[in-house]
Amino acid sequence: MGQGAADIVPKVTLNIGRHRGRLKVNMVPSACRFEADIRLPLGVTREQVMAVVHRVLAGYPQATVEEMNFNPPSYCPPDAAMVGIIQENVQSLRGFKPQPIVSLGGTDARLWRYRDIPPMSTAPFPTAWARPTSMWTGGIPAHRAGASAVGV
Repeated sequence: MGQGAADIVPKVTLNIGRHRGRLKVNMVPSACRFEADIRLPLGVTREQVMAVVHRVLAGYPQATVEEMNFNPPSYCPPDAAMVGIIQENVQSLRGFKPQPIVSLGGTDARLWRYRDIPPMSTAPFPTAWARPTSMWTGGIPAHRAGASAVGV
């Protein structure tokens, strides 16, 4: 997945995206609004994260929060039938067995999982394209059998 990715996978992450406030660069705004993208790893619930958000906001009575969207964390079992099929194809075509890993996101696979359809994605390692033991997952379809990882 890339250096440091394994350290991030089990953690809640926060990205402050859009923000607005000032009318001019040299003015203190009377109000500010921003959008936060909070990603939950497997095992962390929306309720746990929102409890922390509300606890932080309790110190700022003028602040409010509005939840715009929620996508629960999801995964496909690493022993799913399609994982085995992909592993067998890569083994027979390329001579190595890719390992199933959890993706950091970047695909719409969750939408399929929410409908009980187990999606898989495969891709070579982003910084070492020639290393057959590399592991990474991305948005390339599973039929690309020359890949080196199976994203679940």
